[in-house]
Amino acid sequence: MTTYNGAYAHVGANSGIRATWDSLGIAPATPFWISQSFPNQLWAQVGYYPDGWFYQVWDLAAYHKLASNGPGKAIKPGVHTFEISLQGNRWRFSVDGKSIGNYGIGSDTGSGDFLLTNEFTTGSEAALFRDATYLTNGVWTPAPSAQCYISGLPPIGIAGHLQDPTLAPGSLRIGGAASVTNGTQLW
Repeated sequence: MTTYNGAYAHVGANSGIRATWDSLGIAPATPFWISQSFPNQLWAQVGYYPDGWFYQVWDLAAYHKLASNGPGKAIKPGVHTFEISLQGNRWRFSVDGKSIGNYGIGSDTGSGDFLLTNEFTTGSEAALFRDATYLTNGVWTPAPSAQCYISGLPPIGIAGHLQDPTLAPGSLRIGGAASVTNGTQLW
């Protein structure tokens, strides 16, 4: 059974989101992504499937995929940065600072929250998101708070700085023994 685990980072209107994903030294085998909605009912995500990076843009009202790219190159174990940001009048999707595509979403701001998600199945490895930031007025700022998001059962261990003080604020560990309920404050 697949469970989508993660956090809603509360950031307000923005012109970009970014997070670093750490495979904790294991070859990435579990899908993960960052995503956000837009005021015009579009939703965008950038992330990684076990066969390579990807991005997608969806129309939420019609539940129709408008754009996608991937799977691209596989990534190696380690630390990788994923970003969606406004560049002129188009939103750019990037992995480790390299553009993998762009799309004219039709809005110059992202909505107030963004989602850091890991698609977790029994036997999946733990993962760590860190440095969840958003762009406003040209400055990347740490997401000030986040709440647990669990879609499906069974819930998989999730921890933020409030559950595990060894994690930096703005970090989220998915997998492991710590278990919290939907809506729990993580940082």
